[in-house]
Amino acid sequence: MVFCISAVTVVTSPFSFIILVIWVLSLLFLVSLARGLSILFTFSKNQLLVLLIFSIVFRVSILLMSSLIFLEHSFAEIQTELRAVKTRMNNAEEQISDMEDRIMEITQTGQQIENQMKKQESNIRDLWDNIKWANLCIIGIPEGVEKDKGMENIFEEINAGNFPNLKDTDFKIQEAQRAPNKLNPKRPAPRDIIIKMAKVKDKERILKAAREKQNVNYKGTPIRL
Repeated sequence: MVFCISAVTVVTSPFSFIILVIWVLSLLFLVSLARGLSILFTFSKNQLLVLLIFSIVFRVSILLMSSLIFLEHSFAEIQTELRAVKTRMNNAEEQISDMEDRIMEITQTGQQIENQMKKQESNIRDLWDNIKWANLCIIGIPEGVEKDKGMENIFEEINAGNFPNLKDTDFKIQEAQRAPNKLNPKRPAPRDIIIKMAKVKDKERILKAAREKQNVNYKGTPIRL
């Protein structure tokens, strides 16, 4: 029964096929020899020697087959482990590749966001420059005079009294206010008046006229534009 199990196990391995053949032939030879010898009542020394030799060969073949089966099983386990290691390495490489792609996407997205922020900052800066560019600053107007007349009327009086050639020009004002908004009692100088012109070109015309006149005043009080 043990011999049959061993034989079936070895058949599954192509490397032990030759040993299996030797083992089967040895077994058949021993069976034939035993049958032949069983007919005789006495054994000669040569027959006993042959029987002993084949018995040794049979035992050695069994040991070889057992060792080969063990080695083949070990080799199969090593191959299985190597395949598992290779699979894990491939998975790790794929994960690393995915992470690199993700990092690249994040980097590109961050760069795009940074570029958009810079563009928005530039647009805001340009818009603010345009707003400031249209502002006309009047320095030296005494505090409180605008309460009775309003800043727009003060601006018209300045133009009429200092720039006769601009007297009939219809300047459009979007906004006029003191800056800063709150009066500082520790500051003796009056706050500036900021006139926001509708057109930058109108502001430039007034400044050009002020440079030509040099001495600009409001009801005898020197002012600067």
